Amino acid sequence: MGFFEKMKKYNYNDVIEIYASCGHMCYTFSYNFDLIKSGDKWLFSCNCSVSDKEERVISDNREITQEEAENVIKAAKESNLADKIKKHRPRPLSRVVFVCDETMYSSSLKFADGTNLNANCEVSENVKDLFYALAEKYGEEEDS
Repeated sequence: MGFFEKMKKYNYNDVIEIYASCGHMCYTFSYNFDLIKSGDKWLFSCNCSVSDKEERVISDNREITQEEAENVIKAAKESNLADKIKKHRPRPLSRVVFVCDETMYSSSLKFADGTNLNANCEVSENVKDLFYALAEKYGEEEDS
């Protein structure tokens, strides 16, 4: 990685996808969220539990408003998600020791120029709260 790559500033106006997931030993706390731009539309997908209920909700590429998408992107920018992902380094023992019930996080950002940032780190609480609000609004109860 060169010096100028370390200094790169990311333009959040060019974000075309934000993804966040958590794999938890208790399925109730696990989630997957994906916000992706398709043409002029923003599409939201999720699989999570909402409102402290055990029932899961899902949505698959549900169209959301521009304002809702911009709120998530703004929260990602305010929490410096791109820098957090770029700076994330796995714990030294995580390459050698695997804990079967360890909570695992994954986050990614994709930009219009083709840049794709991803790491095993958690998004901010604000981003997560906005994703959960979208899940409550657009998600449908998962069939058992």
